[in-house]
Amino acid sequence: MKTVVVKIGGSLLGSIEEYFNVAKRLEKEFIRKGFKLVVVVSAAKGVTDSLVKVVEVGKGLEEVHEKYLEIASNLSSTIKYRVAVKLAELDEKARLGNLNSYVKARILAYGEEISRIILGSILDYIGLRVVEVSALDIVKARGNPLNARIDYSSTSRLVNTAIPKILGEVDVVVVEGFIASNSDGQVVVLGRGGSDYTATTLASLLGVDAYLLSNVPGILSGNPEHIGSVRKVPVLDYDEAVEAAIHGAKKLHPRTFEPLKHLDNHGIRVYVGGLNNSYTTVVPWTTSPSLKLTASRSNRNSSIVALIGKCNNRLRVAKKLVEELAENNIEYIGLHVPPNRPVIRVVVPRRQVVEATRIAHEIVVGGGYD
Repeated sequence: MKTVVVKIGGSLLGSIEEYFNVAKRLEKEFIRKGFKLVVVVSAAKGVTDSLVKVVEVGKGLEEVHEKYLEIASNLSSTIKYRVAVKLAELDEKARLGNLNSYVKARILAYGEEISRIILGSILDYIGLRVVEVSALDIVKARGNPLNARIDYSSTSRLVNTAIPKILGEVDVVVVEGFIASNSDGQVVVLGRGGSDYTATTLASLLGVDAYLLSNVPGILSGNPEHIGSVRKVPVLDYDEAVEAAIHGAKKLHPRTFEPLKHLDNHGIRVYVGGLNNSYTTVVPWTTSPSLKLTASRSNRNSSIVALIGKCNNRLRVAKKLVEELAENNIEYIGLHVPPNRPVIRVVVPRRQVVEATRIAHEIVVGGGYD
């Protein structure tokens, strides 16, 4: 049987009904079609935001309790007990006061841990053979405990020892995204959106395809909050996907596609989309050259607007971009056309980022730069 990795975003996990919907869709779309699954689960919708408030301002615990106790209320007494134990541990950590980075990471990790317990129990309830595996046991990371980088070598040994053996006996392995442990066994987290990073790492190490599922159908050509004419991007190659994540497309973790490049596994495809079989963006090793999308990211005073795609006429695109910005009275602080990356970046004042992004998007969708 073929194995795939499926990441379930927190936007799909807002209630007990949504957890059941996810479980049933996984059974229908994958298990019935003969797949074995490694399911990478995020925290329930809104929980990570509440836990961030806990570590930053000491508020938000009640919201986490309310969310998870409500979701677990109709599950078995065993699952309710497991959820309650994790919430009690969370309370104990949150009461320590003067939290250091490792304690903050431990607090943030409870969102995914409880979500794993709930989704695993529901998959079991609908009749699937399920084993829960803690990411703390198989995903190793180093560096900043609140924005750690996965150690591929150490993680590879653990993943390839454990996961294939378990899947020989069951249908589904459920593992948390976003969390890991370091070489000393301390809990670390991978930064916001880290479940995508976990999923592509596991897929790359196992040599299987990955599905990154959320409530947004694929990667779009621009930010729909700023641009009314966005379209779905059907295909991005590895390099283009790396740039899209770095520059904030679809709120993907900046290192989402790093494992594909770092581990040099050209046979893997990543499908990005919604739960209901709408995997609208595919990321293979190569694709035809063209501009694909625009994205932006901002700091306090300035913003980087990026035009992304392996276009053969990048200097002509850069010239067109500068001319259009000037015609619309948008000052650009800097322009960068890196020689070995499929991106053109312009730095503009933050107050003008929306208009600059619209101009960049018009160039992207206008075509003619292949």
